[in-house]
Amino acid sequence: MQQVLEYFGDVEPFLRENDYLAPATSGHLLDLFNSPADAADLQLELAALIDGGVHFVTATYVLEGDGPLVFSCYEHLSAIVNAITIGSFPNVEAIARQRAGGNTRLFNQLITQAKECIIPGFRFYQQKFSNELHSVVRAFRSARMCCLVQVQQLHPTAASVDELRNFSFLDDNALIASLADELPHYLAKADGVQVTSDSDKVKWWSSNSSTLPHWSAVAKKVLLVQPSSAAAERVFSVMEALFNRQQDSALEDTVEASVMLSYNGSQHQKLL
Repeated sequence: MQQVLEYFGDVEPFLRENDYLAPATSGHLLDLFNSPADAADLQLELAALIDGGVHFVTATYVLEGDGPLVFSCYEHLSAIVNAITIGSFPNVEAIARQRAGGNTRLFNQLITQAKECIIPGFRFYQQKFSNELHSVVRAFRSARMCCLVQVQQLHPTAASVDELRNFSFLDDNALIASLADELPHYLAKADGVQVTSDSDKVKWWSSNSSTLPHWSAVAKKVLLVQPSSAAAERVFSVMEALFNRQQDSALEDTVEASVMLSYNGSQHQKLL
Protein backbone atom coordinates (compact mmCIF):
# COMPACT_ATOMS: atom_id res chain seq x y z
CA MET A 1 0.00 0.00 0.00
CA GLN A 2 2.88 2.35 0.71
CA GLN A 3 4.25 1.67 -2.77
CA VAL A 4 0.84 2.32 -4.34
CA LEU A 5 0.62 5.64 -2.50
CA GLU A 6 4.15 6.59 -3.50
CA TYR A 7 3.44 5.86 -7.17
CA PHE A 8 -0.21 6.88 -7.08
CA GLY A 9 0.14 8.92 -10.25
CA ASP A 10 1.15 5.79 -12.16
CA VAL A 11 -1.84 3.70 -11.07
CA GLU A 12 -4.36 5.05 -13.59
CA PRO A 13 -2.05 4.74 -16.65
CA PHE A 14 -1.12 1.21 -15.55
CA LEU A 15 -4.80 0.21 -15.31
CA ARG A 16 -5.63 1.64 -18.73
CA GLU A 17 -2.65 -0.05 -20.36
CA ASN A 18 -3.34 -3.42 -18.71
CA ASP A 19 -7.13 -3.63 -18.61
CA TYR A 20 -6.98 -7.41 -19.12
CA LEU A 21 -5.57 -7.84 -15.58
CA ALA A 22 -8.31 -8.49 -12.98
CA PRO A 23 -10.96 -6.85 -15.17
CA ALA A 24 -13.58 -6.56 -12.41
CA THR A 25 -11.22 -4.81 -9.99
CA SER A 26 -9.63 -2.73 -12.73
CA GLY A 27 -13.04 -1.60 -13.92
CA HIS A 28 -14.07 -0.55 -10.43
CA LEU A 29 -10.85 1.41 -9.95
CA LEU A 30 -11.18 3.07 -13.35
CA ASP A 31 -14.68 4.22 -12.37
CA LEU A 32 -13.02 6.05 -9.47
CA PHE A 33 -10.27 7.50 -11.62
CA ASN A 34 -12.83 8.73 -14.17
CA SER A 35 -13.89 11.19 -11.47
CA PRO A 36 -11.02 13.47 -10.38
CA ALA A 37 -12.77 14.16 -7.05
CA ASP A 38 -13.17 10.42 -6.32
CA ALA A 39 -9.53 9.75 -7.29
CA ALA A 40 -8.36 12.51 -4.95
CA ASP A 41 -10.45 11.10 -2.11
CA LEU A 42 -9.08 7.64 -2.82
CA GLN A 43 -5.52 8.93 -2.47
CA LEU A 44 -6.39 10.71 0.77
CA GLU A 45 -8.09 7.67 2.30
CA LEU A 46 -5.23 5.41 1.23
CA ALA A 47 -2.83 7.75 3.02
CA ALA A 48 -5.01 7.59 6.14
CA LEU A 49 -5.04 3.79 6.04
CA ILE A 50 -1.24 3.71 5.83
CA ASP A 51 -0.69 6.31 8.57
CA GLY A 52 -3.14 4.59 10.89
CA GLY A 53 -2.20 1.05 9.99
CA VAL A 54 1.59 1.27 10.19
CA HIS A 55 1.49 0.88 13.97
CA PHE A 56 -0.60 -2.29 13.69
CA VAL A 57 1.71 -3.72 11.05
CA THR A 58 4.81 -3.04 13.16
CA ALA A 59 3.30 -4.65 16.25
CA THR A 60 2.06 -7.65 14.27
CA TYR A 61 5.48 -8.38 12.77
CA VAL A 62 7.08 -8.29 16.21
CA LEU A 63 4.42 -10.35 17.99
CA GLU A 64 4.53 -13.07 15.33
CA GLY A 65 8.21 -13.64 16.02
CA ASP A 66 10.07 -15.98 18.35
CA GLY A 67 11.59 -15.63 21.78
CA PRO A 68 10.15 -14.40 25.11
CA LEU A 69 7.59 -12.08 23.51
CA VAL A 70 5.47 -12.28 26.64
CA PHE A 71 7.82 -9.69 28.16
CA SER A 72 7.19 -7.08 25.45
CA CYS A 73 3.64 -7.86 24.28
CA TYR A 74 1.93 -5.31 26.51
CA GLU A 75 4.43 -2.65 25.45
CA HIS A 76 3.55 -3.13 21.77
CA LEU A 77 -0.19 -3.12 22.45
CA SER A 78 0.21 0.09 24.45
CA ALA A 79 2.23 1.63 21.63
CA ILE A 80 -0.77 1.22 19.32
CA VAL A 81 -3.06 2.91 21.84
CA ASN A 82 -0.60 5.77 22.25
CA ALA A 83 -0.26 6.12 18.47
CA ILE A 84 -4.04 6.39 18.14
CA THR A 85 -4.14 9.00 20.89
CA ILE A 86 -1.28 11.06 19.45
CA GLY A 87 -2.80 10.91 15.98
CA SER A 88 0.20 11.51 13.74
CA PHE A 89 -0.78 11.41 10.03
CA PRO A 90 2.22 12.60 7.98
CA ASN A 91 1.05 11.24 4.61
CA VAL A 92 -2.46 12.59 5.08
CA GLU A 93 -1.17 16.02 6.05
CA ALA A 94 1.15 16.17 3.03
CA ILE A 95 -1.66 15.33 0.60
CA ALA A 96 -4.17 17.61 2.35
CA ARG A 97 -1.67 20.46 2.32
CA GLN A 98 -1.10 20.03 -1.40
CA ARG A 99 -4.83 19.93 -2.18
CA ALA A 100 -5.70 22.82 0.12
CA GLY A 101 -3.16 25.15 -1.47
CA GLY A 102 -2.89 27.31 1.63
CA ASN A 103 -6.61 27.20 2.48
CA THR A 104 -6.54 26.37 6.21
CA ARG A 105 -10.23 25.58 6.40
CA LEU A 106 -10.06 23.14 3.50
CA PHE A 107 -6.90 21.59 4.96
CA ASN A 108 -8.67 20.87 8.27
CA GLN A 109 -11.71 19.49 6.45
CA LEU A 110 -9.54 17.07 4.48
CA ILE A 111 -7.75 15.93 7.63
CA THR A 112 -11.09 15.25 9.34
CA GLN A 113 -12.40 13.42 6.26
CA ALA A 114 -9.34 11.18 6.15
CA LYS A 115 -9.47 10.31 9.85
CA GLU A 116 -13.17 9.50 9.74
CA CYS A 117 -12.60 6.66 7.29
CA ILE A 118 -10.32 4.77 9.71
CA ILE A 119 -11.99 5.65 13.03
CA PRO A 120 -14.18 2.50 12.87
CA GLY A 121 -11.01 0.41 12.79
CA PHE A 122 -9.60 2.22 15.80
CA ARG A 123 -12.85 1.75 17.68
CA PHE A 124 -12.88 -1.95 16.87
CA TYR A 125 -9.35 -2.34 18.25
CA GLN A 126 -10.15 -0.42 21.42
CA GLN A 127 -13.37 -2.39 21.95
CA LYS A 128 -11.65 -5.70 21.34
CA PHE A 129 -8.69 -5.16 23.64
CA SER A 130 -10.35 -3.00 26.29
CA ASN A 131 -13.36 -5.26 26.79
CA GLU A 132 -13.33 -8.68 25.14
CA LEU A 133 -9.61 -9.31 25.69
CA HIS A 134 -9.25 -7.20 28.82
CA SER A 135 -8.13 -10.06 31.07
CA VAL A 136 -5.65 -11.27 28.46
CA VAL A 137 -4.12 -7.80 28.15
CA ARG A 138 -3.89 -7.56 31.95
CA ALA A 139 -2.10 -10.91 32.00
CA PHE A 140 0.52 -9.69 29.54
CA ARG A 141 0.88 -6.50 31.56
CA SER A 142 1.56 -8.50 34.71
CA ALA A 143 4.05 -10.71 32.83
CA ARG A 144 6.45 -7.78 32.76
CA MET A 145 7.20 -8.53 36.43
CA CYS A 146 8.96 -11.68 35.24
CA CYS A 147 11.41 -9.59 33.21
CA LEU A 148 14.34 -8.60 35.41
CA VAL A 149 14.84 -5.38 33.43
CA GLN A 150 11.26 -4.13 33.49
CA VAL A 151 10.68 -5.11 37.11
CA GLN A 152 13.29 -2.53 38.14
CA GLN A 153 11.08 0.23 36.70
CA LEU A 154 7.75 -1.25 37.77
CA HIS A 155 8.56 -1.43 41.50
CA PRO A 156 5.87 -4.07 42.11
CA THR A 157 4.14 -4.60 45.45
CA ALA A 158 2.22 -7.53 46.90
CA ALA A 159 -0.90 -6.10 45.23
CA SER A 160 0.93 -6.05 41.90
CA VAL A 161 1.85 -9.72 42.27
CA ASP A 162 -1.83 -10.57 42.63
CA GLU A 163 -2.29 -9.46 39.00
CA LEU A 164 -0.50 -12.65 37.93
CA ARG A 165 -3.76 -14.43 38.66
CA ASN A 166 -4.84 -13.32 35.20
CA PHE A 167 -2.83 -16.30 34.03
CA SER A 168 -5.19 -19.17 34.92
CA PHE A 169 -2.29 -21.48 35.76
CA LEU A 170 -1.04 -18.99 38.39
CA ASP A 171 -4.40 -18.44 40.11
CA ASP A 172 -3.35 -20.13 43.36
CA ASN A 173 -3.40 -18.48 46.79
CA ALA A 174 -0.37 -20.34 48.13
CA LEU A 175 1.67 -19.56 45.01
CA ILE A 176 0.79 -15.85 45.02
CA ALA A 177 1.67 -15.65 48.72
CA SER A 178 5.03 -17.31 48.06
CA LEU A 179 5.78 -14.84 45.26
CA ALA A 180 4.91 -11.91 47.51
CA ASP A 181 7.22 -13.23 50.25
CA GLU A 182 10.04 -13.76 47.77
CA LEU A 183 9.53 -10.41 46.01
CA PRO A 184 12.01 -8.39 48.15
CA HIS A 185 14.79 -10.88 47.35
CA TYR A 186 13.88 -10.81 43.66
CA LEU A 187 14.01 -7.01 43.53
CA ALA A 188 17.33 -7.01 45.36
CA LYS A 189 18.80 -9.55 42.94
CA ALA A 190 17.56 -7.67 39.89
CA ASP A 191 18.62 -4.23 41.12
CA GLY A 192 21.20 -2.73 38.79
CA VAL A 193 21.40 -5.77 36.50
CA GLN A 194 21.65 -4.67 32.86
CA VAL A 195 21.02 -7.15 30.08
CA THR A 196 20.00 -6.34 26.53
CA SER A 197 19.31 -9.66 24.80
CA ASP A 198 16.29 -11.85 25.48
CA SER A 199 18.50 -14.91 25.75
CA ASP A 200 20.45 -13.26 28.58
CA LYS A 201 17.19 -12.63 30.44
CA VAL A 202 16.33 -16.31 30.22
CA LYS A 203 19.83 -17.30 31.32
CA TRP A 204 19.52 -14.98 34.33
CA TRP A 205 16.49 -16.91 35.54
CA SER A 206 18.32 -20.18 35.08
CA SER A 207 21.30 -18.99 37.13
CA ASN A 208 19.05 -17.64 39.91
CA SER A 209 16.61 -20.53 40.10
CA SER A 210 18.05 -21.78 43.40
CA THR A 211 17.87 -18.41 45.20
CA LEU A 212 14.51 -17.42 43.71
CA PRO A 213 12.74 -20.78 43.38
CA HIS A 214 9.15 -19.51 43.26
CA TRP A 215 9.72 -16.61 40.87
CA SER A 216 11.98 -18.74 38.70
CA ALA A 217 9.34 -21.46 38.39
CA VAL A 218 6.69 -18.89 37.48
CA ALA A 219 8.97 -17.19 34.94
CA LYS A 220 9.59 -20.51 33.18
CA LYS A 221 5.84 -21.05 32.82
CA VAL A 222 5.10 -17.50 31.73
CA LEU A 223 7.86 -17.65 29.10
CA LEU A 224 5.93 -20.42 27.35
CA VAL A 225 3.02 -18.04 26.68
CA GLN A 226 3.03 -16.59 23.15
CA PRO A 227 0.90 -13.62 22.06
CA SER A 228 0.04 -15.22 18.71
CA SER A 229 -0.29 -18.63 17.08
CA ALA A 230 2.61 -17.96 14.69
CA ALA A 231 5.15 -19.95 16.72
CA ALA A 232 2.87 -23.00 16.89
CA GLU A 233 2.13 -22.75 13.17
CA ARG A 234 5.85 -22.77 12.42
CA VAL A 235 6.16 -26.02 14.36
CA PHE A 236 3.44 -27.57 12.20
CA SER A 237 5.22 -26.35 9.08
CA VAL A 238 8.49 -27.94 10.24
CA MET A 239 6.69 -31.21 11.00
CA GLU A 240 5.04 -31.23 7.58
CA ALA A 241 8.42 -30.77 5.91
CA LEU A 242 10.08 -33.49 7.99
CA PHE A 243 7.45 -36.25 7.97
CA ASN A 244 5.39 -37.85 5.23
CA ARG A 245 2.44 -40.27 5.35
CA GLN A 246 4.77 -43.24 5.76
CA GLN A 247 5.92 -41.78 9.09
CA ASP A 248 2.47 -41.26 10.60
CA SER A 249 3.25 -43.84 13.25
CA ALA A 250 6.54 -42.22 14.35
CA LEU A 251 6.94 -42.15 18.11
CA GLU A 252 6.49 -38.89 20.01
CA ASP A 253 10.13 -38.65 21.09
CA THR A 254 11.25 -39.09 17.45
CA VAL A 255 8.95 -36.30 16.29
CA GLU A 256 10.02 -34.01 19.14
CA ALA A 257 13.74 -34.59 18.62
CA SER A 258 13.48 -34.10 14.85
CA VAL A 259 11.59 -30.81 15.19
CA MET A 260 14.02 -29.50 17.81
CA LEU A 261 17.06 -30.41 15.70
CA SER A 262 15.55 -28.80 12.62
CA TYR A 263 14.49 -25.60 14.38
CA ASN A 264 17.67 -25.14 16.39
CA GLY A 265 19.74 -25.85 13.30
CA SER A 266 17.96 -23.11 11.33
CA GLN A 267 18.38 -20.65 14.18
CA HIS A 268 22.08 -21.50 14.37
CA GLN A 269 22.47 -20.78 10.66
CA LYS A 270 20.81 -17.35 11.16
CA LEU A 271 23.30 -16.53 13.89
CA LEU A 272 26.19 -17.50 11.65
